[in-house]
Amino acid sequence: ETITSGPGPQGLSGMQYEAVEVARAVRAGECESPLVPLEGSLAVMRTLDAVRDRIGVRYPADR
Repeated sequence: ETITSGPGPQGLSGMQYEAVEVARAVRAGECESPLVPLEGSLAVMRTLDAVRDRIGVRYPADR
């Protein structure tokens, strides 16, 4: 698998791409985006949670 990065549409960054795609999918009547599937989003969040746990980062909402 090749992962590339670069300038995205509309100057978006981070998870804004996912929000834009979810909005498009909802408007199209889709239950899940083929570009940003639920499992992909969950995998990213699990990874971020693991990193936060490892380095000791806690947010108020984590309580």
